[in-house]
Amino acid sequence: DEDSTLGEAFSSAVLFFCVGAMVVYASIQAGLGDMEMMYIKSVLDGITALILAANLGWGVMLAAIPMCILQGAFICFASFLEPIMTVSVLNQLKGLGGAMVFCLGCNMMEVAKIKTANFLPALFGCLLMLI
Repeated sequence: DEDSTLGEAFSSAVLFFCVGAMVVYASIQAGLGDMEMMYIKSVLDGITALILAANLGWGVMLAAIPMCILQGAFICFASFLEPIMTVSVLNQLKGLGGAMVFCLGCNMMEVAKIKTANFLPALFGCLLMLI
């Protein structure tokens, strides 16, 4: 598509793949030895990547870099993160991730122009509420 840019494709893909409770939960479960949720997330992300790439272009594949870093960090530190990932934190991440994906969908359908990346610091706010 002539209107889409590399930055739009990259940011849209990163927000789709790296935001939400499934990223955290599946990665922590994988780090603890249960790969079932990670397999499900991989299939969902693969289908979404094909659709996004068809609409936005090849910039979608660049999202693999931050996704691997983020999920790899959660997998490596799973034993440390398991005690703080309560149902409350996962629910907050799920709600925020859903709102961000909704805003991204509004941007893609050109219903409204919402700066979705401005919501990213709120992800850390979910974890800071534990302290």
